[in-house]
Amino acid sequence: YQGLTRGTIDSSLLTTHARDFFTAQLLADYRAGLEPLGEPQEFTATGNSLRGGLRIRGFRIRAGTTTLGLTMMLRPDGRIEQYIVEREG
Repeated sequence: YQGLTRGTIDSSLLTTHARDFFTAQLLADYRAGLEPLGEPQEFTATGNSLRGGLRIRGFRIRAGTTTLGLTMMLRPDGRIEQYIVEREG
């Protein structure tokens, strides 16, 4: 999450599919949306399950007056297959 607020992501943590998804434009879009919110005041785990061989982890993030949901899907080797941050509500 911290990297996305700066428009970056550690590609070594990602699968090939996820690296292809995080284009320069998408990273710029994440930065434009997240950076103005400031540092999170809350980062809380909301779920952890398995589906189709992937570990799905959910988090609630509160930054300023905005609440966000983060969903991560991880492969068995620990690399991130999907990483989605969206506004809740």
